[in-house]
Amino acid sequence: TQRLVRLASNTRRNINHFTEERVAALRFVTEEESFAYLSHSWNLLTTLNNLKYGFGGLTDLGVIDASGLQVAYAGPYNLEGKNYADQEWFKRTMRDGVYVSDVFLGLREVPHTIVAIRSSDSDGKVYAIRATLETLRLAGLLEDIRGNIIGGDAFLINDRGVLQTPSHRYGDVLSRVPFTVPPSAEETAVMTITDAHGDRYLAAYAYIEKSPFVLVFSEAEAGIFEEWANLRVVFYWFIAGCVLVMSIIGVG
Repeated sequence: TQRLVRLASNTRRNINHFTEERVAALRFVTEEESFAYLSHSWNLLTTLNNLKYGFGGLTDLGVIDASGLQVAYAGPYNLEGKNYADQEWFKRTMRDGVYVSDVFLGLREVPHTIVAIRSSDSDGKVYAIRATLETLRLAGLLEDIRGNIIGGDAFLINDRGVLQTPSHRYGDVLSRVPFTVPPSAEETAVMTITDAHGDRYLAAYAYIEKSPFVLVFSEAEAGIFEEWANLRVVFYWFIAGCVLVMSIIGVG
């Protein structure tokens, strides 16, 4: 159990850093460049390339004015001129100042997640700048860790139980997990999961700050018992070895 908690806590920090670093990068861009400069797509493309070089994990970059109109866009899609006034992410960005989305399809019809911040120019012009993050980078943060979990899994869900990264057990991104979303907790916590097949798993979970993500590490109870049995065997052999050595010393 403690091993799962440590893995979840360490990975939680990595995911926090991943999102916070990119929010900070957008803040830096708005502090260094004016709205007029960023409103030209060629300038925005230069900015995007610099961000990709410095941080990685970004697909595109957009500048949206206060009316919701995307006045400049740099990336692989034809999105300049799109209006996001009715989009929930735009409303929350303009209201709260910062927004990190869960994975969704949106206008491009492919799974993606975004970070966006509200900013204002020296003349008081309010606007938003938005970056799309590669979901593969989020999944990659978990892939290498799965090998350390006996018969287990590691994945992100949102607060509705929808997968934000692939799961070996529950399917691809945007599938729904067959268990109740764990209750909100400030620290890494542990719960038992019983899935639709009646299989039981011990899960360590952690809510990722300032994001919609919940990190879940699960391990089959049978695997945990097997690991404990192996450790017990090693312990018994160690004790037996110590007794043998002490016997030899005593005879000598």
